[in-house]
Amino acid sequence: MKNVYMLLFFLSAFDIKAQDHFGISLPQQEYRIRNLLKIINEQTQHSFIYPSSDVDEEQIVSTPEERYELTRLLNLMFPSQTHEHQISDKKVLVKKKKRVKQASKERFSISGYVTDSASGESLIGAHIFFPELNSGVVTNAYGFFSASLPAGTHTIGVGYLGYERLKHSLELREDVKLNVALVQNTSNLEEVLVHGGQSLVETSQISGLKIPIRQMSNLPVLLGETDLMKSIQLLPGISGGLEGFSNFYVRGGGPDQNLILLDGVPLYNTQHLFGFLSTFNNDALNNVDLYKGGFPARYGGRLSSVLDIQMKEGNRQEFRGDATVGLLASAITLEGPINEQTSFMVSGRRTYWDVLARPILRSLNQDIGYHFYDLYTKINHSLSDRDKIYFSTYLGNDKLSLMNDAIAENSSQVVSNEERNALKWGNFISAFRWNHTYNSKLFGNMGITYSRFYYDISNAYVRTFEGVAGNTPEPEIYSNSLNSGIEDVAFKADFDYFPLPNQSIKFGSMLTYHTFTPKALSTANFNSAISLFTEPITALETASYFEDAVKLGNRFDINMGLHFSSFSLPEKTYSSLQPRVSMNYRLGPKLSTKMAYAKMTQFLHLLTTTTVGLPSDLWVPTTENIPPQDAYQVTGGLAYTPNPNVEFSLEGYYKEMDNLLEYKEGINYADINTDWQETVTAVEGQSYGVEFLAQKKAGKLDGFLGYTLAWAFRKSPDLNLGKEYFYRFDRRHDLSLAVNFNKSKKIVYSGVWVLGTGQAVTLPEVQYLNPDNQLIVAFSKRGAYRMPAYHRLDLSASLIREKKNGERRWIFGIYNSYARRNPVFLEYLSGENAGFVQYSLFQLIPSISYRRSF
Repeated sequence: MKNVYMLLFFLSAFDIKAQDHFGISLPQQEYRIRNLLKIINEQTQHSFIYPSSDVDEEQIVSTPEERYELTRLLNLMFPSQTHEHQISDKKVLVKKKKRVKQASKERFSISGYVTDSASGESLIGAHIFFPELNSGVVTNAYGFFSASLPAGTHTIGVGYLGYERLKHSLELREDVKLNVALVQNTSNLEEVLVHGGQSLVETSQISGLKIPIRQMSNLPVLLGETDLMKSIQLLPGISGGLEGFSNFYVRGGGPDQNLILLDGVPLYNTQHLFGFLSTFNNDALNNVDLYKGGFPARYGGRLSSVLDIQMKEGNRQEFRGDATVGLLASAITLEGPINEQTSFMVSGRRTYWDVLARPILRSLNQDIGYHFYDLYTKINHSLSDRDKIYFSTYLGNDKLSLMNDAIAENSSQVVSNEERNALKWGNFISAFRWNHTYNSKLFGNMGITYSRFYYDISNAYVRTFEGVAGNTPEPEIYSNSLNSGIEDVAFKADFDYFPLPNQSIKFGSMLTYHTFTPKALSTANFNSAISLFTEPITALETASYFEDAVKLGNRFDINMGLHFSSFSLPEKTYSSLQPRVSMNYRLGPKLSTKMAYAKMTQFLHLLTTTTVGLPSDLWVPTTENIPPQDAYQVTGGLAYTPNPNVEFSLEGYYKEMDNLLEYKEGINYADINTDWQETVTAVEGQSYGVEFLAQKKAGKLDGFLGYTLAWAFRKSPDLNLGKEYFYRFDRRHDLSLAVNFNKSKKIVYSGVWVLGTGQAVTLPEVQYLNPDNQLIVAFSKRGAYRMPAYHRLDLSASLIREKKNGERRWIFGIYNSYARRNPVFLEYLSGENAGFVQYSLFQLIPSISYRRSF
């Protein structure tokens, strides 16, 4: 009998061990507890016994792996800190622990940095998750993370799209520093344009997108020049304005309402080639975040969007470079380590058409020269494990020169005419930053920044006479110049505090000293000279913020914050308190609903005119007579992720804007006889719409589909007889489809198709002769007519060859492949042949570029 009991005990132990190693297959995603119980029962025939009060069947659990042993899966579902379970004869007993040991109430911090293993670059927005606690955190703008966890054994997962996931088991009995280097997943095919470190369902952020730089090279673009701004124009809620131009308009806002930050420094002009290209060289960029609504409290100063761009820090492991040759310009980027603590990055780009065309033009006694260039530099140095310093600069300039010499000769004299015209504009920014880790829960970043934008227009005309009998006439001289600009010096301090694993706090302050030069004009005619200057305006802008992101249970996330700013002029001070809140409620493992509210205040204004196609924008400040702009935006939506590679989002928004500025009727920047404050009028704005975005992130076929249904209005007592009118870039429908077909690692085919409602225009309706026999043309109400619908198809093919010393890539593209004549503007011709003439810019433009990495 004793031997029988021993045999039964042996078989029971064997049965438990066999059950313990039973393999359960699960796709990597989120599940409710009740769904996991059903899956386990179907695959292992185990049934579960538990008090209903001890198990929350609706609780959500993430499964970072695809195959589990039964015991490991049960530990994931029912952490040892809160539950215990027993397995016996195909039955699993689960119950909540009656008393948690005092030791388990102790909490310790785990903190560190997440970087790219090959380059040492910080991975911004990487996801660090703790499956047993069903919680996680993301890295900040410098790749830093921190979490406070209960004492005990924890599984730590680290993920970032395009990289192999890392899993680590850690016994936490004290504060731990953990630096993680992720390896790029070269086995996966190309990813799509838009992605985030967390899924849309997991994060409380709404109307926010992370744009990876590496995937942009596949999308077809105008003349083969990869352009960050052109890629952003494809996203829902964003209008590209005129065809080919790099400006973008977000949810009915103007181009001045986009806060564009490069390494935390505002960039006031982002255009080259009169707007056809942006100032950004993608090879110099590391991370790009875009916000259209639900703005975090740390951002302020603009109404409609935030584009937060971080430069590369420089490869810390090895020297490497990228070189690109295109039809318009060539670029080169170099980066590498200087020593174990220091690395650098330098990137330059320049056009060369002026060099090729100048010899031909000079032979015709003409000289038309144009060029632009960009230069990025960055150096970073680790002072210690707790301290890092960064110094970065950007310099970009455009210059156009027109020179024409002519000689008229007759029997009595020789007349020489010399004409010189020049246009220059550009940006210079620099930033010095110091990162300090005070402890495992507190991270700080302090910095001093400088930003300057300017433009100058000048022309001169000289006529001289020779061989005239008697007294030789004096030379005739005429010249004028116009310049404008803005200059900022700023100090800022930002802090990240991580008190709990489900809570992160950000707070900080900024002080900016502005100097505005709205207009300075000088004119000389013969022996007289006139100088008209608008006195420079100085102002002090301050801002402070506090935001608290909290996860309440397994379903609800909320980010609450306040942004306070002030703008001090010699004669007046404005202040603004701006509440921000965004919420996320998970309806299930794959579906969540979100809402957000944000008030934004902008103390700067941009005066633009449609009569000049040059960078003649005037940045002017809020004054005693000109109040700041305000915007109030409410956003709501749904996020759905059926699997980790596919995401859907549907958002609706409503926005009101006050104190926008526009020129009065018939006024533009060249009117110099009055103060600029007398040439503008206050405008109210209103916009609302619905946006849909579907993304497939990876696979042989990836891409995204975006659609926007929107309305945008303006109203002013001084415009359109005081009646509401459509904003110029109001587009009722806007559709974008971008697809990459990764045929192999050597060939990638890409296509972009866009379709949009034509922009609102004002057209002449009646012409007649007045009593003085002059032709008078009467115009319609503002925005009363629509241009024809806009659509085009762009195609490209990338041929890739991997060599021992780097990658070679040939990119062939066709812009507007079916030669659609999209109208850019209409001209009205009066007289006998009265009517409209449509002008189009780009029809079926091929391109080729070559890229080499080394």
